[in-house]
Amino acid sequence: MDNNEPKKYEQDNASSSMASEPTMTYGYLHGAPLSGLLEYLYATLPPNSMRWLGEHLIERAQSAEQPYTMEEIDAMLEESERDFEAGRCYSTEQVLQMCKEAQSKKQMA
Repeated sequence: MDNNEPKKYEQDNASSSMASEPTMTYGYLHGAPLSGLLEYLYATLPPNSMRWLGEHLIERAQSAEQPYTMEEIDAMLEESERDFEAGRCYSTEQVLQMCKEAQSKKQMA
């Protein structure tokens, strides 16, 4: 096998993607931390656990990629307006007071 040939599980660097926090902070090459994690998982997980993890990662990735539709945004706005008109809201002063009280309780604990 040619050493320059990517392994079948490596991502294609030609595709565009956002830089992750570790990439930006530590200057890792694209996919370098993930390939180490992947090798670790290959070495430690039995096939059924790999399948379970893969299914959950795919499900999470697919749900994270779905932006709100305009209909959903409009429905959220209408609900917010109804809540405001019905008095189901807090003023800025009330929110700040609740934050101060929560912080006090946290410091006393």
